[in-house]
Amino acid sequence: MTTSLVPLTVTSFALTAAGFGAWRTFTPWVGIPILILATTLLAKSYQVAQAAAPESAPEVH
Repeated sequence: MTTSLVPLTVTSFALTAAGFGAWRTFTPWVGIPILILATTLLAKSYQVAQAAAPESAPEVH
C-alpha cells in the first residue's frame, strides 16, 4: 500500500464504524449516508490501488 492510500482506507473504515454507530444510536437516516460515504471512499481507495499496481505481475521461474 502506498502512503497516500493508507489515510483513505483508514478513513473509510472509521466512517464505516461511525455509520453503524450512528445507525444504532440515532436512526438509519443518520447512519445510511455515513455508510454510503464510507463505501464511496473504500471504492476510491481500491481504484487508487489498482492504478498504482503494475499492469501484470512479473513471472516467477
